[in-house]
Amino acid sequence: MKRKLFCLFTILVIVAAGSLSGCGGCGCQDEHPVYLPPEDLPQSDYSGSLPSEAELGAPVYSDNLDPSSVQSSKTETDGEVTHVGVDYSTFDDFDTVLAWYEGQLGEPKETQEINGQYTVWWILVKDGKQAEVIITGKDDGTAISILNDKL
Repeated sequence: MKRKLFCLFTILVIVAAGSLSGCGGCGCQDEHPVYLPPEDLPQSDYSGSLPSEAELGAPVYSDNLDPSSVQSSKTETDGEVTHVGVDYSTFDDFDTVLAWYEGQLGEPKETQEINGQYTVWWILVKDGKQAEVIITGKDDGTAISILNDKL
């Protein structure tokens, strides 16, 4: 009997500790902290305009844009660009944007479907930089993220 009570108590302690430790990537809907670069890094904000393909290191889909959705940024360290990124939306449907990027970049590295919404991404490595292109289907078009970081 003591052994059963000890096992039950141990299980309860493990369950309680797990539930108090946070979701840790369990897929819950709680808000998670967002990574922000250290404040001491010099940053330039491009908000409102698309960086060029040369800056991003990847093709930029620019048809039928939602101009209010464009948010872009650049981080420089010692005068050298270490990060350029842009997040924006187009009113074009996911299949149109996917076909365009497949024509530019070939088959995507990964495809994921969550609740009927598709996310597809490519990873490009060139000249000591890594660019990621991520497209996600939305009800009113497609969200696009392009990130370029120095390796």
